[in-house]
Amino acid sequence: MYPQVNRRQFKCDNCRKPLSEELDFVASKRTYTKRLAENILEELKEGDILNVSRRNDVTEEEIPRMLENIAEEITEPDLS
Repeated sequence: MYPQVNRRQFKCDNCRKPLSEELDFVASKRTYTKRLAENILEELKEGDILNVSRRNDVTEEEIPRMLENIAEEITEPDLS
């Protein structure tokens, strides 16, 4: 079981476009924490997707997406 992250939503005063709160511990457009994704990655070293998903209360489909997001973060060049 893990906490579901719900970002606060705002609207731009000028254009009325909806904006979501940015949180440093949650990737953009995700509802799970980076730490959960890292823990799942560690568990996958010893187990399979079905059992890891059941233990962590996430879907089997969500785990490959978590892995893709971790891989993207690792391979993104730091342009700062």
